[in-house]
Amino acid sequence: MWFGTYDGIVRYDGYSFKSFRGLVGSPGLAREHLIYTMLEDRAGYIWVGSVGNGLSKFDPVSKSFLQYRHDSTNQASISHNDIFALHEDRYGYLWVGTRAGLDRYDPAGDRFIHIHPSHREGEPHPTDQVTAIYEHPDLPATLWVSTWGDGFFKHDVQGNSFVHFRNDPKSPGSLSNNFVRFLYQFSNTPEILWVGTEGGGLNAFNMKKNTFTVFKNDPLNRNSISSNAVRCMLQDRSGNVWVGTTGGGLNLFDPSRKSFKAFWNEPRDHRSICSNNVVSLFEDETGVLWAGTRDGLARFVPPQDQFILYQNDPSERNSLSDNFLYSLHEDRTGILWISSGGGLNRFDPKTQSFTSFRHQPGNPRTLANDYVRTIYEDKHRRLWVGNTEGALHLFDRKTGQTTHISVKKENSPSNEWGIRAMRETSDGTFWVGTSGGLFIVDRASMTSRFVVLGPIGNDPSHPTQINSIYEDPERTIWIGTDPEGLVKYHPDSGVVKSYRQDAAAPGSISHNAVTFVFEARDGALWVATAGGGLNKFDKTTERFVSYTRASGLPSDVVYGALVDSSGNLWLSTNSGLCRFTPATGKVRNFGEHVGLQGMEFNSSSFSKSASGVMYFGGTNGLNAFYPDRMMDNIHVPPIVITP
Repeated sequence: MWFGTYDGIVRYDGYSFKSFRGLVGSPGLAREHLIYTMLEDRAGYIWVGSVGNGLSKFDPVSKSFLQYRHDSTNQASISHNDIFALHEDRYGYLWVGTRAGLDRYDPAGDRFIHIHPSHREGEPHPTDQVTAIYEHPDLPATLWVSTWGDGFFKHDVQGNSFVHFRNDPKSPGSLSNNFVRFLYQFSNTPEILWVGTEGGGLNAFNMKKNTFTVFKNDPLNRNSISSNAVRCMLQDRSGNVWVGTTGGGLNLFDPSRKSFKAFWNEPRDHRSICSNNVVSLFEDETGVLWAGTRDGLARFVPPQDQFILYQNDPSERNSLSDNFLYSLHEDRTGILWISSGGGLNRFDPKTQSFTSFRHQPGNPRTLANDYVRTIYEDKHRRLWVGNTEGALHLFDRKTGQTTHISVKKENSPSNEWGIRAMRETSDGTFWVGTSGGLFIVDRASMTSRFVVLGPIGNDPSHPTQINSIYEDPERTIWIGTDPEGLVKYHPDSGVVKSYRQDAAAPGSISHNAVTFVFEARDGALWVATAGGGLNKFDKTTERFVSYTRASGLPSDVVYGALVDSSGNLWLSTNSGLCRFTPATGKVRNFGEHVGLQGMEFNSSSFSKSASGVMYFGGTNGLNAFYPDRMMDNIHVPPIVITP
């Protein structure tokens, strides 16, 4: 990849950058000679247009430059040393947009032919500065040329005729502004030419009807384009349309809805775009989007490989109330419920809006505090919400009011009984796991009782934290604990058995801090741990097989897991997300660069919707994605041998 900068041209080979600034024109090229435009012709030469230093032809093989500069004594020289646009037409001719007009390079005579648009008597003389050149694929020998101050024109090369399109203050349906930055066209709408202006927003020009539709910034409409100074445009291979602006960052444009979503520079977020002034866009062979800005180069991961991110926005009342998320639960109506350090959140995927429910001092029908730890919907569709101090709430979704009880031992501090897990088993028993042990709750009387099961709760001086409760099809209850490992309990026989790590026993569990227990479609029991990675448990042999960092996982701390339609396990860890394929052992890890809320996720903070969307929450927000759309990069880079 080649980049034009204030410091010459720069080559990026996928590993490092190399500057060629000293070779352009002369060894003493000044830094102020901005490289404004570049083009690789069909012969492999790279043409470099600068502001102040003319046009250069670069041979990538010999690393040599041939320079073309304006010579006032030579009519065949280039019109001006400020070059703003380059285009190679279907016949192989090079067209050059300069500050003094449009040139066509004649390679046979090694000279430049100057093209001057005609104008009618009485009209102001058109500005000479050319900013963009576009050739319509269905209109041979026809160029569309934009200018800085005089709109744009259609040039019939063979007939040497010109048709101008300018702003007319008396005609609301004309071009919105005469200072044009670029011309662009989508492959799926060949009749529309997109025209970006400096101050007039974005124009959609219908070439058949000669009509304009204008998109301008509306401060009262968050879905309008973020700036009226539009610099560049790109439709990527997935059909997404990107628009770079001056002062408004990068916009994702949906032409069907006529709406824009802006991506701004956020100084406190290193993952945001590095500048709000985007001057160029390019998509490489792997589908990665590159944005050239006034403050450097930005690499943007394409949407199909990216995770949707939801975070708290202090200026938006319908955003997430807090970024630290404890647990997620989708109810039977498709609403996602989110527990956080800022109360309870209700997320409606259809409207993409959040509603928060928080503690109100003096009102006993609200949450007991804002630190909501876990959420569960029972068979009667009642929503239960547990907090960090042992308060279990029965939440009324219609009124937002609660009735709550205390789930903890009497005369003990509340902060020792944070509710971490809930499960209603097939016999109707409602189990509640806390930081200090296991309880059974009678929902009719709204009372709770402490339960001792084997090693769980039998030593008051060493409480057992309950992180996960799962009932398998055989009605066996599996309890993930810390530090008692995995505990198996069958209510019919009353038999309790615990599985703890034993370094001397091959096939034992890899760690005693169990964060989550679940069963896959093939009957395999999977056990996530905080320190020993992921375990697969064979119920028949009662042996564990562990998968850790040595197996390719990003971390040995695994908080949760969801299964996709292909049988892959998606694991949340304290080092990002991981897609693990049990059949092959193949692992693909995902970090912050693809849009994760952060590298650290939280236990219980994961949920899969009925529509297939996976949600994972962590310490800095919520991620959502369709696992089946997360495609692997199958691009095989070409092999190049360099000296």
